[in-house]
Amino acid sequence: MVLNMFTRKDPSVSDESKHFVNSLPSTFVNVFRKRRQLLPVWSSNKYCAMIKSTFLVYYRVSRSEDAANHASERVLKYLNLQNCSIRMIDDDSAGFVFCVTPESGRGALFFAADTEKDRAKFAAQAAAVQRHALSVSDFETLKLLGKGHYGRVILARGVADKQLYAVKEMKLSQVKPKVVYTERSVMEWAADHPFILGLDFAFARGKSVFLVSRFMPGGDLFLHMQNHGGCFHEDVRLESRHGRTKTMCGTDTYLPPEMVGRYPAGHGLPVDMWQFGCILFELRAGYPPFYIPQSSQKSTHQRILYQTVRYPNNLSKDFKNLLVALLEKKQEDRLGFHSGVAEVKQHPFFNGVDWEKVLKKQLPPPLVPGPAGDTLVNNFDPQFTEQPHQIYVSEELVSCYERDFAGYDFVRQRPVPATREQRPAGAASSSSSTKVTEEDDKPELEPERINIKI
Repeated sequence: MVLNMFTRKDPSVSDESKHFVNSLPSTFVNVFRKRRQLLPVWSSNKYCAMIKSTFLVYYRVSRSEDAANHASERVLKYLNLQNCSIRMIDDDSAGFVFCVTPESGRGALFFAADTEKDRAKFAAQAAAVQRHALSVSDFETLKLLGKGHYGRVILARGVADKQLYAVKEMKLSQVKPKVVYTERSVMEWAADHPFILGLDFAFARGKSVFLVSRFMPGGDLFLHMQNHGGCFHEDVRLESRHGRTKTMCGTDTYLPPEMVGRYPAGHGLPVDMWQFGCILFELRAGYPPFYIPQSSQKSTHQRILYQTVRYPNNLSKDFKNLLVALLEKKQEDRLGFHSGVAEVKQHPFFNGVDWEKVLKKQLPPPLVPGPAGDTLVNNFDPQFTEQPHQIYVSEELVSCYERDFAGYDFVRQRPVPATREQRPAGAASSSSSTKVTEEDDKPELEPERINIKI
């Protein structure tokens, strides 16, 4: 039984692409027997098989007594499932056998599962990976939402499901691969957090990469700041930020001293504490703590390293104390260094905040955006929404980046309600196991959410 076949050639996988694939969560993990490549006999060793993004990643499992010694010496093998066919083989001698064959027809892999259910699970996950090869033509572009140094964000409608999405396009000539990989990985890992805009789709086509998320018509935080005179009142606290710190991380004015100075000890969670302080400062002052217009990168870095922060005069005592503690130049003296976020939440400025209600979004937000309007972009800056919004990517273009961005594709898998099929637990068949059904519910617009701006 052949599940799918793609005509695209399977390029060699770069080391950077392998590192990226390794950083992703696994959508399937199991241990199988494997037939040897040169001789038609089954290996006495078992192999751990994982599906990460579009790749099958597998390695030989060490014996239990040697596992601790050889864990760091695993030799990982990679195979892009989008370019493979998968066959179920009736061979009871080794278990429940299946064959994964590359498009070239050479180097076929034979695995044997212990149960039919395990084999069916692999087949279903592989089928889901194969049938979701996206392209730009799967989206109808409507409006430009935002534009920045790394790329732009476009409002689009899915051709198949008619849902609204925010499509972030990044030109690979303008951004480092590490940045693109990191954002893609973080958005997948944090997709289920209530305050983080999750990832629905990701793909690399032509000389661009695309990150597709559900559209939030509430607009952009900075536009709302402009409409409020350049800053917010102090009652706009952490619970109203909706996890948007990601929109500004990485810009020069938000880098902490340990990153600017490239300290030998490196950096960790205190970086987030510093950047949280920068965001709170800007929400109240209207500008970042070390920002000066038309300032060079070198000058900005010098101020971050050596200049004392100048605080506005109209800050409350607790709020200023919080900012001072977060913007401490020495990591070890910074609020949150010892106990992380819990230490920040216990600061007097946040007295009275019910964090459980914050997490469950049961508190009234201090800022409620206006209606999205007929064009759906009333809460976005007209200087962007009135610009051209088309995406030009030749589907026939052979990307010179394809080798480096293998495995970048992603499709969020929605759970199938149990009521759709009344089937005993554990029951599986080869016909049903390879079919993955997705919900086709349409999204509800959430005006209380704030959309990403680059």
